[in-house]
Amino acid sequence: SFVKSGGGGLIVGLLSFFACLVGMLIVFPTGYAILHRFFPAPTKWMRQFCNTVIVDPIRFSGLPTVYGNVESALLVCYFSASISGIAMACLTLDPGMVPLTGVILRQCLVLSNALVGEKVGWQQIRKAEVIALLEQQLHDTGVDMTVDRLRFEANKMLDLPYNSDVLMLSREMLLLMASVACIEQPDSVRWKDFIIERSFAEYTYKHGPVQQLFKKHPVSVDIFAGTCSVPGLTLVGERWVK
Repeated sequence: SFVKSGGGGLIVGLLSFFACLVGMLIVFPTGYAILHRFFPAPTKWMRQFCNTVIVDPIRFSGLPTVYGNVESALLVCYFSASISGIAMACLTLDPGMVPLTGVILRQCLVLSNALVGEKVGWQQIRKAEVIALLEQQLHDTGVDMTVDRLRFEANKMLDLPYNSDVLMLSREMLLLMASVACIEQPDSVRWKDFIIERSFAEYTYKHGPVQQLFKKHPVSVDIFAGTCSVPGLTLVGERWVK
């Protein structure tokens, strides 16, 4: 019949493509905004899972040097065309169309990256500018941190893989980043937890009325939930946790 023929499969594929475009550009963002209003932490976790598990492997293998709105548009077209290829394969009962669609789309991503992607050298220039900005902020604020240590921690942070959801920072590095990146409503997509080294001080009163420093603990900050915790300690009732 015509429905199972090439013409019918093409029509269904085009309809599926435009339906996926509408869903990814309108329905998904609207649904995320509604869920984020009532369930902010689980919604952010779901977005992080979709980005790191589904989107990022395709982004970094096919579009490693494309950024911004162009990257988003290409990824939306890629997923829409993939779903369209699956719909056409199911309708025409041709399973070979699924891997063929995947191969064609992957080559299209590589071609798009070659046409609109930036030069690899720009990544190193951008990284050097970030480190230079932190060094200038270190000089202006007088934070107790050497330039060599700053460069080491900055390079370690900028070289993290895309699927890393935990970031370990020193107190000095956190202060510099917070003073540089002044964002009114920050919204982290991939990094979920910050571990701040030696940022919670535990004191003891065993030797007289004067408190004495016993130990410094790292603090785990859950960005999605907006909570802080100290591994090994219970902060319930502590004034600091408020």
